[in-house]
Amino acid sequence: PNALLTLAVTFGCVMTLAPVLTREASGRDFAAALLYFANFHFAARALDYFDQGQQASPILHFWSLSVEEQFYGVWPICIALGLMVFKRFNRLSTLLFLFVVTTTSLWAMVHWAKYQPSRSFFDTEARVWQLATGAMLAVWLSGPTPRRQGSAAIGWFGLAGIFLSIAFLGQLPLNPRIASIAPTIATAAALYGGSANNTYATNIALGNAAMQWIGRRSYSLYLWHWPLLLFAAPLVGRTFAIVLIFIVASAAFRWVEQPIRILAPIRLVPWKLVAAGAAICCGTAAMAIVVPKMDPAYASARGAILKRLIDAKNDGPRKVGARC
Repeated sequence: PNALLTLAVTFGCVMTLAPVLTREASGRDFAAALLYFANFHFAARALDYFDQGQQASPILHFWSLSVEEQFYGVWPICIALGLMVFKRFNRLSTLLFLFVVTTTSLWAMVHWAKYQPSRSFFDTEARVWQLATGAMLAVWLSGPTPRRQGSAAIGWFGLAGIFLSIAFLGQLPLNPRIASIAPTIATAAALYGGSANNTYATNIALGNAAMQWIGRRSYSLYLWHWPLLLFAAPLVGRTFAIVLIFIVASAAFRWVEQPIRILAPIRLVPWKLVAAGAAICCGTAAMAIVVPKMDPAYASARGAILKRLIDAKNDGPRKVGARC
């Protein structure tokens, strides 16, 4: 529901503030985000996520949510097939399978980084190694509890890696796709350290009230940060836009996300929630494609451009003559 609200508000801003002729392309962006294939959609458009000169989509950040949902759809099927083959959970074989998935996906990302940079960044095949790393860690932790002392050291190493990546990684002359390996390993180390004991390692730094408050709202903050930076920052400045992100995301978390999450009827009949969500997403995606084309201003602007193209084609030979 929070994602739908973000998309609805952002779509309204696009239809009101964006140039008329860009709205049709934006509608396709929204449809891709609603149907969870935004990453493939942006890869097909050969977008460069780090190119600040190109016109950015206000929902460009939904690419990662698409990767996540695709993984959630495929991963349970892999688990079910594995249980059918092995009849029971086998920790070693599962780790081996995940290692193969991780290394294969990582190889694809590194290979495509040179020849197909958009695909290397957006495609699920080049990103699943990060999710599989987390899955591999979860399977590993299903065994004996890690030693307290060693886990603390690994946890602090992971936290240091995360903060160093935030501070310095963007300044290094590295391909950002390759550079993503460092924060991924650091995050896995932090999770490993935090799993050992509630009073050690990452829990000291991340278990305080402020970090817990941010953590509970992290999904909402991610949803709202990019549209507000694009639309609000030019008007009120980047600092106030960041404050606005926290206000809007907290409000959406408090009055949209939480009430629907704890709604009793939904908990009792989850299949109805899935069916309703699928219907809403499909219907809204269709509207996102159709509505921009129904705008009279769009038809007028498109007609004016076509007229200029036709006039240029007809007038060219007359004006240039034999040199045309």
